[in-house]
Amino acid sequence: MERRLNGEACAFCCYGCCIAFQVKSGRHEEWEAAWLLIQLGVGGFLSMNIMMFSLLLYSDAFTGVDAGVLPWIHLLLWIFATPAVVILGGPYLREMWLNGIQGRVTSSALIVLGVAAAYLYSAFAVFEGSTHVYFDTAVMVLMLFTAGRYLEAVGRARAARDLEPLLAAESESATVVDGAAEIRRPVREVSAGMLVRVRPGERIPVDGVVVEGESNTDEAVITGESRQVTKGAGSKVIAGSINIDGPLLIQSSGDGTATRWAGICRSVREALGRRSPTQRLADRIVGVSVPLVLALGGLTIVYWAQSLPFDGALLIGLSVLVVACPCAVGLAAPMATSLGIGRLARHGCLVRDPGVLETLARVRLLAFDKTGTLTAGKARLVGVDCEEVGIDEVLARAAGLERLSEHGLARSIAAAATQRVITPLVTPDVRTVPG
Repeated sequence: MERRLNGEACAFCCYGCCIAFQVKSGRHEEWEAAWLLIQLGVGGFLSMNIMMFSLLLYSDAFTGVDAGVLPWIHLLLWIFATPAVVILGGPYLREMWLNGIQGRVTSSALIVLGVAAAYLYSAFAVFEGSTHVYFDTAVMVLMLFTAGRYLEAVGRARAARDLEPLLAAESESATVVDGAAEIRRPVREVSAGMLVRVRPGERIPVDGVVVEGESNTDEAVITGESRQVTKGAGSKVIAGSINIDGPLLIQSSGDGTATRWAGICRSVREALGRRSPTQRLADRIVGVSVPLVLALGGLTIVYWAQSLPFDGALLIGLSVLVVACPCAVGLAAPMATSLGIGRLARHGCLVRDPGVLETLARVRLLAFDKTGTLTAGKARLVGVDCEEVGIDEVLARAAGLERLSEHGLARSIAAAATQRVITPLVTPDVRTVPG
């Protein structure tokens, strides 16, 4: 299988190798999603065994069986549940601890308290020889919430992959010219004064001045202008723009990571982890509701303990904690923001502040200071004026001349000929002159 990771196309023999690579070498978004998937896989295997035996217990399948068998089944459930609770519940316990140090109570506290109550009561019941254990409740609660976090992580990873073709500044390499040798180096190792070779079709990795060569460049991603700009010796070039049709030798004017393009890339990537106004509102709602839910769960246990056995009252109280947990509020907002940033990236729009997405929803009027940027970004042939010669013949000759050129206008002529199913007239000895 093939997959694009860290900005590079990678081939794997199976999905397991892909996950292992993501855990070992993937960026934060890929690593987090892969690690959560591993947790779900291990937890799913253990929880299936727990649910199988629990279902038999709930359906009274062991009725009439030797009473000495039941404690061993409870012990087996405990053995399966312990690693599942540690693997799936560890991140929630750590999150609750870190938030507790800062004086905050979040939804992770509800999950930890609910799971801990079910697990510890069931462990105590195993020692006491009770007929009721709730290891299945503890494990399935963790499985459900971990699945929700996995979906959120997958959304962020997908958004990061959508951004990768545009935000290559962090992983790009530059061809540094050192005497007669050309060496590929990471952009972060390029410093002021170094000579960098940029071939046609490559993204210019550094800000600098053209020392040698002439070419057209596409600066739309930086300036918003769709018109190509001709660069020659002495011209300034901007990192992030695309070299179209001629090799350029550029002298860097600063460090590779100090360019405006690198700053845009960093801010857009940081936007995936930045909290939008809705997310901050959700955090405040969770901060208020969690203590209320904890109090409600405790009161529920106290109330039902007066008329039911303690294990029955505990199960009802745990149900209140799980059902009233506001995790959905905390998961939905960041997932929607990440997917929105990724979807816009597919259309060439870079979002530096997630709050912009919410502001756009309330926009009713857009005012542009110029109309030159309101284009499709590509030239298109709209008509041909000719006398005594047919349009098809003109297009065939023009497409034959322009078919090997990378200029935007040349591409539009070749595309028009293809659209009209016209075979370009092969023209020998064609030489491209930038300008």
